[in-house]
Amino acid sequence: MEKLKAENKFLKQKQDPELRKKLAQLENENHSLKNSLRNEMLVSEEQRTYINLLKEKLAANIAELSMITPQKDTTATSMSYNVSAREGMEFTLANLSSELKDAK
Repeated sequence: MEKLKAENKFLKQKQDPELRKKLAQLENENHSLKNSLRNEMLVSEEQRTYINLLKEKLAANIAELSMITPQKDTTATSMSYNVSAREGMEFTLANLSSELKDAK
């Protein structure tokens, strides 16, 4: 960083218009890249937060569905409940996946 500052000072002192123009372009590009990176970091953090929210929502839905599904009964009726619960979870997962794709 110190080297860059020294080079900038040297170029400004030299007063070469072409070098000053190039320096200004590079400084603008550097500033632009930093802003772009900062914005990407913010978007990434927002997406991470949204993904965590979706995970929590999915876990809550799975927990809710598992309360409905009888676990110890092996009759034909309980098997149909298990199939329904699984279909419900797959439907929920598909909805959450589509929401995530739409958010991008």
